[in-house]
Amino acid sequence: AGASLRVWSVGSELSQGAVAALVAGADLYAAPFRGEGFALPVLEAAAAGAPVVATAGGAADDYMSESWAVRVPSRPVAVSFGGQLGGGLAPDPAALSNAVVWAGLAKAAAAGRLG
Repeated sequence: AGASLRVWSVGSELSQGAVAALVAGADLYAAPFRGEGFALPVLEAAAAGAPVVATAGGAADDYMSESWAVRVPSRPVAVSFGGQLGGGLAPDPAALSNAVVWAGLAKAAAAGRLG
């Protein structure tokens, strides 16, 4: 037997309770952002016990710890925010994919779900 990896993408707004329940049941939280302020959801996921995979080079670097987060390498890019051009980040797609698989399998192994 092996592990299965399911990815959920939520495309609508959720209540705080629904977000908390979703994150608490997740094997990991992936935040491949191009631009983010403080990145509060990264801290919320960590507080719920979910390993985090997030873009390196942004504000989250100030508080992400290797004990609960994997930083995905990124490169600077121009990004449009509300019609205005600004600086952003482009996470490396291959590194993101590898980090998500690694973090998901690590959590599954820790929970004894790998056969």
